[in-house]
Amino acid sequence: RRRLRQKFIVSSSSSSSSSSSSSASIGDDDINDNNKQRESKSVLVQRRLARKMAEAQQNWVTNTSEETEEETELKIYALTFLEKTVVAEALQRGKFLLFLLALQSSSSFVLSTNEKLIEDNVIITLYLTMLVGAGGNAGNQSAIEVITGLATGAIEYNLLSLSKTISKQFRVGAILGLFLGVGSFLRVYVTNRDLVGSLAISMACFSIVLCSTIVGGFLPYALIFAGQEPANAGSSVQVVMDVLGVTITCFVCTYIFQHADYVHELLN
Repeated sequence: RRRLRQKFIVSSSSSSSSSSSSSASIGDDDINDNNKQRESKSVLVQRRLARKMAEAQQNWVTNTSEETEEETELKIYALTFLEKTVVAEALQRGKFLLFLLALQSSSSFVLSTNEKLIEDNVIITLYLTMLVGAGGNAGNQSAIEVITGLATGAIEYNLLSLSKTISKQFRVGAILGLFLGVGSFLRVYVTNRDLVGSLAISMACFSIVLCSTIVGGFLPYALIFAGQEPANAGSSVQVVMDVLGVTITCFVCTYIFQHADYVHELLN
């Protein structure tokens, strides 16, 4: 009887383990199949999005027909820099970079014009890079959002869409400018203990960020109208905001420092 009981226990345990292993293998197979399907869908979506963005950078055609994956890959390849020689790619990119270089150098004229202001208020020099950097970052975010929307068809290229984009970026820029303006005020005051200087830097930061979001939303449309690739808006907004950032900083700081007594009375 003991032997029969032991055989029954062994056989039942082996059958249960085999059934559990088979069910586990079936479950693993289902999970693997689901993962493969998700990966294939993800790859297909990425390829279609890449194809749309590549086409958008050249002709801004958003209505595409159904094609095989091989045809899609060939079109993506043809619309990128991969098919171009080193010299052709360098020339195409170099012309635009040379224009940006000349544009960015114009900030030196603004600084030389306001040389006396900068000498008398060293705090401007200490935080000038922070201000223009904040403007470039905020504007770049807006430009990328608009470029992606235009490439995927979520945003159309027309005057109505442009007005809606500018209106939205104005409101977003006001909120971001207020947020970063308060942060810059605290940053400067904690370090320098200068109320007037902190107010000047924070007001300049608010104005720069507000302006940069509008410029970032507008530049992709302007580049399309000029026959240029709107993908260059990301790098363009950095250069434009370098020049505008320096100009806005000098203008705002000049006004506030000239009315320093009134600012002291207001803050006290």
